[in-house]
Amino acid sequence: MAASVMLAANVVLAETSLAGWPAWAAPLLRGLLWLDATHARYWTLTAALLLATTWWAWRELVSSTESPAAGWRFWVNSAGFWLLAAVTLFAGRWPEVFVPIAFNADENLFLAQALTAAGRDAVPWRGFEGHTAGPLNAYALLPAAWLGFPLRYVSARLTALALELGSVACVAALARRAFGARVGRFAALPALAFFTLTNFNDFVFYSSEHVPAFLAALGFLLTAGLLWANSARRLFLQAGSAGFVLGLAPYAKLQAAPVAAATALAGLVFLQSRHEFTRAVRWRAAGVFIAGGAAFTGLLVCVLLRTGVFVDFINSYLRMQLEYIGNPTPHFWRGLLERVPDFWCFFVPAAILALVGGVIVFRSAASNTTRLLLGGALAVLAASFYEVRQPHRDYGHYLFLALFPMAALSACVFAALDQNLRAGARTTRLAVAAGYLTCSLLPLIVLRAGTEHPYLGQFNEYLERPPIPVLARLRDFTRPGEPLAVWGWMAECQVFTATTLGTRDPQCEHQMLPGRLRGYYRRRYLADLKKIRPPVFMDAVAPVAAGFQDRAVFGLETFPELARYVGENYALRDEVQGVRIFVRKDIDRP
Repeated sequence: MAASVMLAANVVLAETSLAGWPAWAAPLLRGLLWLDATHARYWTLTAALLLATTWWAWRELVSSTESPAAGWRFWVNSAGFWLLAAVTLFAGRWPEVFVPIAFNADENLFLAQALTAAGRDAVPWRGFEGHTAGPLNAYALLPAAWLGFPLRYVSARLTALALELGSVACVAALARRAFGARVGRFAALPALAFFTLTNFNDFVFYSSEHVPAFLAALGFLLTAGLLWANSARRLFLQAGSAGFVLGLAPYAKLQAAPVAAATALAGLVFLQSRHEFTRAVRWRAAGVFIAGGAAFTGLLVCVLLRTGVFVDFINSYLRMQLEYIGNPTPHFWRGLLERVPDFWCFFVPAAILALVGGVIVFRSAASNTTRLLLGGALAVLAASFYEVRQPHRDYGHYLFLALFPMAALSACVFAALDQNLRAGARTTRLAVAAGYLTCSLLPLIVLRAGTEHPYLGQFNEYLERPPIPVLARLRDFTRPGEPLAVWGWMAECQVFTATTLGTRDPQCEHQMLPGRLRGYYRRRYLADLKKIRPPVFMDAVAPVAAGFQDRAVFGLETFPELARYVGENYALRDEVQGVRIFVRKDIDRP
């Protein structure tokens, strides 16, 4: 048995969808194969780690000192807790991490962009574009490549876990800064447990919501710091950094702009509430805040003008967003409620706790700072639900945008309650803390206990699963790092062959569907093809593709100018599963 496990771990590093991983990953894979053998092993480890993390945070909560550690002890304690939190998160989510196919076509899209940014052209809207998502989603994947991981599904999902952990850390830091060192990590436990236990498809893949959700978390944390800056210099620094982070959000996803705007408005209110500073200082800080928000936009506009793709940015990122907004969906929220039980198991208890606790806090002698913080968090939560609703498309992963605002609001309400109860009976305070944790976690735990984990017990099969025939055949014609052009919706071709984009478009939705901008997209696609001259061209309009499967309606021949160019410069070398593979005529490939 041990020998077969060792062999499987070595195979995965050599020949399957995890090819290219560092050699040190083999022991980890052997351990995961052992865990995957029974559900009991997986759940025992996950539960033990969650309990250990909870115990660590509870120990800090009940500590008799306000600062559990200082100096280097604080940093060691923090590093230990967050290392344990990271291991806990990975222990709960590793079965989804190693699924060897895309959960959603967006995963292929972002990985294809990242491969292009790393290997050929990192300028957005020239080397690549993400359609409704901005370039920061591709850039966020690049650190994995710098650390030696291949840009594949595993590294993308590990990046997603890192961003989720970062968002949880922001929640903890916010509660800690506002209400004391003891309460911060405990207040963030429900968010950590949610990300550990969820296995809903739209929450476990690397989506276009991960980066903007993290930026929203970090941006609100930095903006809230305006309430506590104790010098003009610190106020200016806080304002500039908060504004800069908020200014990044629209370039991860334009849909995330409302939360960034709500946070910015809250920040301006926070600044004007700081009456201990002179009016001149407050207005100068507001100017720094706004300038920080505009800094990345200004830099990006300069780059786009310099590289000649500013018009492409306007057309394909701003104008196309308006084209993308769908028609109002009847029963929008009811549909999401039925399809995304994980979210509602987290949101409903958190909302009830925030509502009841918020009423108690506001009726008590809460400070003006607390009231402002909770009001700002509530405004951000309202803006996040506007983000989810506005595109009129009931995609489950849009709800990811509301997870951090709800977690932040409920954590801050609990921390404010805990602060109010510190002068009272210790048992009351601890009972409230236990109730907060139980009510937050119990619904999701019950949901998970009543269902089979859909991705457990299949890890060995994942390690040995070969790519589908068309992708295996494509590897015979492509070389890693070379551009590959695809007509259709099949960006996994770049992912499995480690090639870059042969045009800036990872998918051809806008070139195929009728619309006001289709002519623009088609002209641009053909111009890119002539400029880049990729060695291999694919007509991926076929039943095996994620979309656009009817050749008579969407195939290469429906774009006559493209068909003519491909016919003159490329030779059809094979057709596999309905996908036609062309190789440039001046290239000798077996």
